[in-house]
Amino acid sequence: MAHCDVSVIKESDLKLAAEKAAKVTKKEEDRIAAREDMNTVIFHINNALQNLQIGLGIEKRQFIEKDLEYYWVLFNSKDDELSRLAHDLDDKESKVWKSILSMLAESPEGNFSYHDFELVSDCIVKDRDEFLSRLILEKWIIEEDSKVYTAGVRTLVELKDILRSQGAQTCALNGYVVLNTKGYREWAQIS
Repeated sequence: MAHCDVSVIKESDLKLAAEKAAKVTKKEEDRIAAREDMNTVIFHINNALQNLQIGLGIEKRQFIEKDLEYYWVLFNSKDDELSRLAHDLDDKESKVWKSILSMLAESPEGNFSYHDFELVSDCIVKDRDEFLSRLILEKWIIEEDSKVYTAGVRTLVELKDILRSQGAQTCALNGYVVLNTKGYREWAQIS
């Protein structure tokens, strides 16, 4: 997994950055139009990326499992599992990561505990705390509560096919592959 700090960007942060980059003298109508055109711009960027065949795409996704914010995710769109999953994982780490994905997809709560992680990584990964920290830093997983983890929005976008094949649900309202987190259950009740 190549380290990339900007692979997952909250839409509100992206809009704020775009507004700061705009000239102060620009009319308010122009700024509003620019925000509304963001989807169109991303559509054209995705078309260009697809034509270049470099295996990247940008997707907008609401993180209904956690904070209901919209995120723009730059993701690897190659179809082979290895390129999406094991960017720089050794064989043992890859095995643990696949176990984590399976736990997330199959969990009635859409998460896993540190104890669960210890069980699947015991005697496999030398420094499991460093590995877990790396998954968090690279936005593959997030810590929900103390020592309880769930998938980050990056995982939900980039590895949705793997999660779906391992039993994760598809939301009937928006087509997202979702985990059964508390945040998702609350969102589904009000939607």
